Amino acid sequence: MNRCIICGAPIREGTSMYCIDCLYEMKRVRLKDDEPLEEFIERKKENNIELKNHENVAKLERWFEI
Repeated sequence: MNRCIICGAPIREGTSMYCIDCLYEMKRVRLKDDEPLEEFIERKKENNIELKNHENVAKLERWFEI
């Protein structure tokens, strides 16, 4: 599964590098009192949940070994 490079939301394969919400925000016309695109991107990146490398985490089966 691919993820949006701005907010990390899941996206369908082959559609884009951005989710629908981020793509809409990048394309829409901004008024003077709207949040600038740069601030939108920074805010989304701050709220982005990063997936950690899970290769070094013990497997679930290990906890049930007797």
